[in-house]
Amino acid sequence: MLVGVFARWFLDAGYLQTLLITGTSLEVFGMFMTSLCTNYWQFLLAQGICVGLGSGLLGLASVAVIPMYFSKKRMIATGIAATGSSLAGIIYPIMMRRLFVSMGFPWAVRVLAFLMLGCLVICCVIMRLRPRPRQLTNLIDFSHFYDRSYMAFVAAFALMISSVYVPFFYIQKYALKLGIDDDMACYLLSIMNASSLIGRIGPNWLAD
Repeated sequence: MLVGVFARWFLDAGYLQTLLITGTSLEVFGMFMTSLCTNYWQFLLAQGICVGLGSGLLGLASVAVIPMYFSKKRMIATGIAATGSSLAGIIYPIMMRRLFVSMGFPWAVRVLAFLMLGCLVICCVIMRLRPRPRQLTNLIDFSHFYDRSYMAFVAAFALMISSVYVPFFYIQKYALKLGIDDDMACYLLSIMNASSLIGRIGPNWLAD
């Protein structure tokens, strides 16, 4: 997520397509490299760093562009867009579980990489910034550190992010430890993502 600090500067300067193409290239390349990994340090470079950097670039762009097209109901529009990650979180675990069994790890990850490539190419083609003057802002604006409300929000959000994703990584392992069968352990991850659909729409609707 730290890469979002630098991505914001490029977005303000009007380089959306550069962000999208760079993020897409990093994510897809990282996934293909992940399919070849056999050691921990290789996974760290391919999945952790390469895919992580790409996700940081794409994550900012997807959130920042949508509100530019709405003068009203901005939050619900953002919430609807965010449901895409929930839908992917429902489908992908089940899909990957089946692919791991039928094709093995390398080709299962390559299939996912091709799917990601197709979706991201569509994003690169259709996503555009609304016409506006390019703004060359400071890379880091320290004036925000004096805004108490903003800093309180940042602190609260950091604490939330540090904990909210933990169950998604460990729920399957924990379920297996409790004796739940493999298939059901996989479905638990999809069930968790399905429940997040409500959380992505409801609060945003109330915010508007």
